[in-house]
Amino acid sequence: MIAVDPETGAFNMFVPGVGFVPWDKPLQPIPEVKSSADWYRGHYECFVPPAFITEPTQPWTRSEDRAHV
Repeated sequence: MIAVDPETGAFNMFVPGVGFVPWDKPLQPIPEVKSSADWYRGHYECFVPPAFITEPTQPWTRSEDRAHV
């Protein structure tokens, strides 16, 4: 978890057992993907970095989400 100081704008990351420590890494742009399935596909580690899920181009319907039996 990262918190932003409202007065200074500084980023502080929570480290379990330590508390909040200054975030000293450069900020990276957040990747954009069409769906969470696209982002998680092929990732096997416990933590997958955040991504921006773009707006769908078509309305979602329940029938599109069902697995074929």
